[in-house]
Amino acid sequence: MKRVVLVSLAVLLTPLLTALWAAPGSAVLPPGQWILNAGATVNFVNMDINSCNTDFAFFLIFDSTGHQITSPNLGNNNGSQCSDTALGPSSYTNISGQKEIVKLRLDDTTCGARLYDSDGSGAANHATVSGKLVSINDGGAACRNADVTSRPTKRLGSFNATLIFK
Repeated sequence: MKRVVLVSLAVLLTPLLTALWAAPGSAVLPPGQWILNAGATVNFVNMDINSCNTDFAFFLIFDSTGHQITSPNLGNNNGSQCSDTALGPSSYTNISGQKEIVKLRLDDTTCGARLYDSDGSGAANHATVSGKLVSINDGGAACRNADVTSRPTKRLGSFNATLIFK
């Protein structure tokens, strides 16, 4: 009896919850992508690159059709490889009047400019996302992990950042 009630409740609530979490006509975003509402700001804080490879960090903004709008550089460790390089905070405000999509990217120039994104896309899945905390690995020493899955422990990636939405 309890199982029948729970299944019935799940069937009834699924459309309601889907409508609350996803905009009409859009899919729920995968981990590592976030919606930035019109007029809202995303702050990128607690960022660092800790790698012996030369890495550049970016954030990417897409419109609702998937067209990339911008990809500002958050910083790099060029000249300070093999040490923890703190990156200053950065922010972006959506002035488009429509929802935009945010994700992070690590560009490992040591491994032939391989790209690794916070949603697991790119050369291989090198991202770990926990809420709005992101860690992304680069290709590793001698690029051994460049094209294979290499998901870091939280806050122990080659690039780490926290996103704050306002």
